[in-house]
Amino acid sequence: EGKVDDARRAYEQALAINPDHIERLKGMCNIVAYQGNMALADELFARIPADEPIHPNILITMAMGHFNQGDTETAKALLDRAVRDAPQDALSHYYRGLTELSLGDNDAARADLARSLELDPNHREAANAREFVGQLGGGSGP
Repeated sequence: EGKVDDARRAYEQALAINPDHIERLKGMCNIVAYQGNMALADELFARIPADEPIHPNILITMAMGHFNQGDTETAKALLDRAVRDAPQDALSHYYRGLTELSLGDNDAARADLARSLELDPNHREAANAREFVGQLGGGSGP
C-alpha cells in the first residue's frame, strides 16, 4: 500500500500543476478505483474524453470497484468500453463475462468467457473461465 499511496501523492501533485492532463487523470483514476474510492474515480473518469482510448487494466479496475459495490450496470458499461478499446484483451472479456453472469445474461457471459480463452488460453483467470464455461454448457474451452 505504501507504493500506491506514494503514486497517488505524485499524481495529486502533477494534477495540481496541470489538472486536465489526460494520462495523469487516467493514472489517478486507476489508483483511487484500486483504493475503492469510486466517487472520486468517477469524477476523474468524467474528465477524460469519451473517445479517448483507455488501457483495459484501468477500465477493469474501475469496473471491479463498481461491481464490488453492487453497481453491476456501471461495471458492465466500463467493460463494454474495455472490449471496444482493446478487443483482443482476454481479461476484458473475462471480467465482462463475469459481470454478464451476475446480470443473468448467461449467453453473453458464455460468449465472453469463451472468447477470453480463445484470445489467451493461459490468462491469469483461465482456469476460472474454463469452469464457468463448463457450467454454462459451453465445453471447457481451449
